[in-house]
Amino acid sequence: MNHSKLSIVPTSPPDDPLLTTDQVAGMFGATRAFLEQLRSVGGGPEFIKVARLVRYRRSAVERWLCERTVSNTTEARAIQRRRRPERARL
Repeated sequence: MNHSKLSIVPTSPPDDPLLTTDQVAGMFGATRAFLEQLRSVGGGPEFIKVARLVRYRRSAVERWLCERTVSNTTEARAIQRRRRPERARL
């Protein structure tokens, strides 16, 4: 019986590249600090973290942006209320 080690290497198809924090921030005019804050508190696009490296799949960023597309401010407020984390009561 052959017990060879499996090598799993995450790859990204050419049409769904892995992006850096700076590349993602540039996609919609945000700052690096804004994305770092979202990673800390939640609410940002899904990301991949390996050791100190952070990468975003383009498809995850595009999906996140599409989820925030609205046609009026009333819709925008409703989305913000649904996504606002509950604050701990003292």
